[in-house]
Amino acid sequence: MIAHAQESRGTLGITSLFGQLGEWPHQSPATFRESIAAKIGCTAETLRHWVRQAERDAHQHQRPGLTTDERQRLAELDRRAK
Repeated sequence: MIAHAQESRGTLGITSLFGQLGEWPHQSPATFRESIAAKIGCTAETLRHWVRQAERDAHQHQRPGLTTDERQRLAELDRRAK
């Protein structure tokens, strides 16, 4: 339940952030993160992490790190190995 609520807030925050960036090009992304994070009840840093993970999952910006699917597969392999 908690994970689902966090996922919903994350999706809402990411959608809001990307949707508003184009409308206000003179504002910094950090300003938008702070504003949207306050609206959805998380910190700007949490929202930043969610956005970076969404970029990895969409294969944008060549972000280093694992996609969500890769993380899930790795976790499954770890469980099997124990």
